[in-house]
Amino acid sequence: MAATVLQQAGLHPSILRRINSIRLFHALRQHPAVSQRELVDLTGVDKSTVSAIISYFHSLGLIERAQDTRKRGPGRPGDALQLVSSAGILAGVHIEPDRLRYVAAGLNGSPIASLDRQMPPDIADVPGAVKAGLLELAEQAGLAFDAFRSIGVVVPGLVTNRGRLAQSPNLRLNDLELHELLATAIGTHVHVGNDSRAAAMAEKLFGLCMDADDFIYIDSASGVGGGLFLGGRLYGGPGGFAGEIGHLKVVPHGRLCTCGGTGCLSAYLAEHALKDRLWQQGCRVRDLKEIGERARAGDGVVLGVLDEAGEMLGIGLADVANLFNPPLVVLGGGLALCFEFMQAGVDRSLGKHALAAPRAQMAIALSSLSTDPVPRGALAVALDGLADPAGEGSFPW
Repeated sequence: MAATVLQQAGLHPSILRRINSIRLFHALRQHPAVSQRELVDLTGVDKSTVSAIISYFHSLGLIERAQDTRKRGPGRPGDALQLVSSAGILAGVHIEPDRLRYVAAGLNGSPIASLDRQMPPDIADVPGAVKAGLLELAEQAGLAFDAFRSIGVVVPGLVTNRGRLAQSPNLRLNDLELHELLATAIGTHVHVGNDSRAAAMAEKLFGLCMDADDFIYIDSASGVGGGLFLGGRLYGGPGGFAGEIGHLKVVPHGRLCTCGGTGCLSAYLAEHALKDRLWQQGCRVRDLKEIGERARAGDGVVLGVLDEAGEMLGIGLADVANLFNPPLVVLGGGLALCFEFMQAGVDRSLGKHALAAPRAQMAIALSSLSTDPVPRGALAVALDGLADPAGEGSFPW
């Protein structure tokens, strides 16, 4: 049915084939050992088109066939189709205030190599440093550089739909043509995005939200960010800036935020905000990991600060519930690490500020991907860029 609708829309056959190929690719990713008949049912693409695209994928070495051992009644067993993850390699780069983090993975998002390097002090040196790190990453993985089919780069800050970094308080940068600079330096398929929205995309592509069409992702690190998945798609707004949950105002005329405003959620939940609050009370900590460790050890000061932070998070979640009525909110990063010590404060605030009906329909889950030592967000941006229906040429390559 989907294919028929697209044909009626008057799309060029090459565009239609790319869209159908991407649908089949994601179905193969999400349903290992699927049959060709099941792909027709899962995607809505007609039988002959599925057969042609599967043959093309097989010629590329993108899939492998095995006998389908599942019992299906009388008749000859069919083939079970499996995506060959190593047929295409993705690379991801996370640009953080103090370091550059690199990861390489197959098409299933499972890392095969990773490394961290220091962030250059001069922003002009970042594109070259990114390229040097990618070359090192390829060497570590035993690959040629051109094995990277798609490269994703993510940053904290406002990133437009075409990859311009409009504003990044954490990196102290404004109006930087980041995609253009990186594409010039790297010379291959590079895609740029916001780090929190990339983490949301990772949950959709590789994590606990693969079957969820509507969810909201919120995380904390150097700041607080978010991503809005609505109707199965990441919503960015006309400029690409939607999801800046860290700048919801939770305290009128409250603490100063790195954005220059006051009372933002990020000013109460970002790593530096929690550290500052603890230092004011004589508790010196290095990072979120140590904050979590001290909380588990029963440190009263840390527990008090996290309970207070939970109340602020609860106010933000109440706004989210009232505005979007999401069935699921996924917490990542520092919020996932410390949520067990924030939960009581969250529940108190939700009880006070969230409307009862949407609150009752909103589940809260913790991301395991975002707390993994190897980040997946940039890989998700790479895969999403590779599988962009608006991309050029045949899919996948």
